[in-house]
Amino acid sequence: MNTSNLETRKLTANLDVSFADEDWAYPEDTPGYGVANWMDQSEALLIYDKYDIWLFPTGGGNPVCLTEVKGK
Repeated sequence: MNTSNLETRKLTANLDVSFADEDWAYPEDTPGYGVANWMDQSEALLIYDKYDIWLFPTGGGNPVCLTEVKGK
């Protein structure tokens, strides 16, 4: 969410990657693999998929798989 204008966007919308725990087998909402960390100035967020780490720029732009999909 952009706190200055309260706009929201789904960071993973255009990716063909699941960030939800694919092994979750419980009758509850499926959690994600988690957030690794924010960058120092909040310019990006690091998010795990099952095998890799992705960088999502907070100002827009394309996400980048930092591990180059080598974890998978």
